[in-house]
Amino acid sequence: MSTNLQFDQIRLPRECDALRQEVRAFLADEIAKGTFDPHRPGHGDSHDRAFSKRIGAKGWIGMTWPKKYGGHERSFLERYVVTEEFRVANAPVRSHFVADRQSGPILLKYASEHVKTNILPRICRGELCFVIGMSEPGSGSDLFAVKTKATKVDKGWRINGSKIWTSNAHIADYMKRFAPAAKIEGVVVQPMAPPGREVIVGISRDKCWGPLLMLGLGGVLVEALNDAVLAPVPLDHEAALALISRLKCNVMFGPYRGMQPADIEALADLIVKLSQFASDHADDIAEVDLNPVIVHGKGDGVSVADALILKRTLQQAERRTAAG
Repeated sequence: MSTNLQFDQIRLPRECDALRQEVRAFLADEIAKGTFDPHRPGHGDSHDRAFSKRIGAKGWIGMTWPKKYGGHERSFLERYVVTEEFRVANAPVRSHFVADRQSGPILLKYASEHVKTNILPRICRGELCFVIGMSEPGSGSDLFAVKTKATKVDKGWRINGSKIWTSNAHIADYMKRFAPAAKIEGVVVQPMAPPGREVIVGISRDKCWGPLLMLGLGGVLVEALNDAVLAPVPLDHEAALALISRLKCNVMFGPYRGMQPADIEALADLIVKLSQFASDHADDIAEVDLNPVIVHGKGDGVSVADALILKRTLQQAERRTAAG
């Protein structure tokens, strides 16, 4: 016995059909301009920030979100139509897609009002790229093996763990960390530092000189190039600039290979502040390690990507007192 099954074609509301035609016309115009090639394999997973901003200007990012956060309060069927047409056309939507599909809705549900008003409107305008921190050393993307933990402390959250191999991290503006053991009372959103020159700035102790500030090429280069200089603390701005000039590879701070000059004034300010901090707390601090410090282009400042501060033990402090 055989039975013929027939399903009626799904009919979307008129506003969805009108929206579909609008999206198709937009995509046809972008293809005619050479924005993207719909027949190029993998093009749908590529990034085009300018294209994402034009999509945002059309109101097609954060479509279902509240208007108070930059959204448009449209239906999920309308969002479905837009998503379907962009995927069929193989359009380069990766720059905003994670923020629109995953990160934004989580922020809507769990983030503080400050985070919502600061970040969500920029997502809707197509200005932000998000990534998700899942992969960890020894576990890859096995989410059941994730060890990163978020612990509530007095002034926020303490996150312990590390993330590696995060897809598109090199172009992202923010990363949403995955810590499944955490009780959700808010959302930690971590801004991604723009590119720049990497240096290490730290404090070490010398038996005779006491706290010394160390400056060198940072990141993966610090041990390979062995280019570092030392100076007693505290330092003023002029002394900090002189310390920077003593690096063998200080030419890297100038313009080269299309990069603009580095913001050495901001680096000098960081050196001055860290040296004063070390001088003020000389009896309490054993070591400070800021590595890498990313020095951005002139006028854009610096970012400290990782920091470590070790306190002196009671025995070390007693030995110093006895020696003094």
